[in-house]
Amino acid sequence: MVQWQDSAGDWREVEGWRGTLDTAGYIKWWVAPADFGKGPFRWLVYHHQGGRLRAESEPFYLPRQAGESTRFS
Repeated sequence: MVQWQDSAGDWREVEGWRGTLDTAGYIKWWVAPADFGKGPFRWLVYHHQGGRLRAESEPFYLPRQAGESTRFS
C-alpha cells in the first residue's frame, strides 16, 4: 500500500495503489505527468491483506520525469 502525507501531517491511502509484489519482489505503478515530483509518500508492506505491518519505507517523492524509477529495499 502507498500513502501520501497531507498538510496536517496525517498519512492517507492512495486509492488504487495497492497490490502484490511479483515473483522478483517488484511492483510498478503509473504516475501521471501532473503528479511528477509530488510527495511525500510512503510504502507499507503487510504480511498479507489485513495482516500485520512487515515494513515501512522512508518518505519519498514521486519521480520528476518519465522513465525515472523509485526503488526500496
